[in-house]
Amino acid sequence: MTRSFLVTALAVSAVFAQSQSTPKSDQSAPAQKQAKEETTPQVDPVCGMTIDPKTAEGKYVYKGKTYYFCSKDDQETFVKTPDKFVKK
Repeated sequence: MTRSFLVTALAVSAVFAQSQSTPKSDQSAPAQKQAKEETTPQVDPVCGMTIDPKTAEGKYVYKGKTYYFCSKDDQETFVKTPDKFVKK
């Protein structure tokens, strides 16, 4: 019984050591990317509805700016003729 306990303890230690060797930069990359997402309420350019970007049904980047939509229909309408909805 002591021998099996020792083998188990060594195996657990090896797994723990492997998990600790992962570079922290790899683990934090998704968090950094997520921090760049818009967090303030946005206006759907098609219908004028105010939208929380985290729960928007759609988003589309046009000329370097991200637009958020309350529905996929509004997003499709925007994509067809974006200049009609973008304020100049």
